[in-house]
Amino acid sequence: MTQRIPDFLVCPVCKGKLIAGKSEAAASPEELLCPACALAFPIQDGIPMMLAQDARKLSDEEAAKVKLEAERLSGKAPRPGQF
Repeated sequence: MTQRIPDFLVCPVCKGKLIAGKSEAAASPEELLCPACALAFPIQDGIPMMLAQDARKLSDEEAAKVKLEAERLSGKAPRPGQF
């Protein structure tokens, strides 16, 4: 989940930042994830499907992981051994 997403590409529901992700469970293995909405938008043939109706709701476990990853990428999450 380290791929950079252009700043102009935001969640169509909440306008929040997205992060890149991969899913083994979803129909599309590559997705754009919204930590704020807990939604995953599929990427098909390299094209993000950015309609709310195309998104899948993340499970509670997935949503928690996505939020932690978003915090880590933004530099807000504590690093191991840091409190």
